[in-house]
Amino acid sequence: MNANPSWEKLERLIAAIHHAESHGAKVIWNDKIQGRQFDVTLRFKFGLHEYLTVIECKDYKDKIPVEKIDALVTKARDINANKAVMVSTNGYQSGCFDVAKRHGVKLLTLNEKIDIDFSLLSSEVTPALNIFDVRLIKRDDKEIVLEEDGGRLHYLMKHIRLLSDGEQLSPDRLIHNWQLKYPKPDFDIDNVISLSLPKNTIAEIPYEGKEIVKEIRFKCKIVEAFIPNGPILMPS
Repeated sequence: MNANPSWEKLERLIAAIHHAESHGAKVIWNDKIQGRQFDVTLRFKFGLHEYLTVIECKDYKDKIPVEKIDALVTKARDINANKAVMVSTNGYQSGCFDVAKRHGVKLLTLNEKIDIDFSLLSSEVTPALNIFDVRLIKRDDKEIVLEEDGGRLHYLMKHIRLLSDGEQLSPDRLIHNWQLKYPKPDFDIDNVISLSLPKNTIAEIPYEGKEIVKEIRFKCKIVEAFIPNGPILMPS
């Protein structure tokens, strides 16, 4: 761990701590949502609803300026996150607290810089394939963009039904089957993947109806994910 830059150690530490304390939420370090990068994200389900928390980590020599809080507010709003959190190693300028209170941003300060054995906080830190910007392509080449806001994409990936020739798959299962053919993709940048569907495949989209689709298109990238020991509330 000593070879890692301080900002990366901070981000990984915050991700590991949240994993240990989140009772099974899906925690991703260095996540990307709709083109926006976040140091740490948490996705979890409570009752019938899914929630998204985004966290930014700042290892600055000085206190965090107000504009950094404003920037986080903008990023969080852009993806409709349910909660935004800022973590600082050296505190915040006085104006930050008013801005954070007005926009519901939680400000945290890590008082001690510590080197940590991540195995004590998480069973495993492993590369994981992050799927985003998912689109269903219709016969006329028009696109159905799957909504990502507030965990909506995760729900749709699980609950859309792709029906063809008596078979039924979800987009999540379809992509999982694709991954089995390519178990170790070398994706260090955003990649656009297109998977053709059988002719006259019908997509049943919850609360939106049915459409005939010919292809599913998505972007993917390898990220660092914290994998829990036991069952999780929102499986990856």
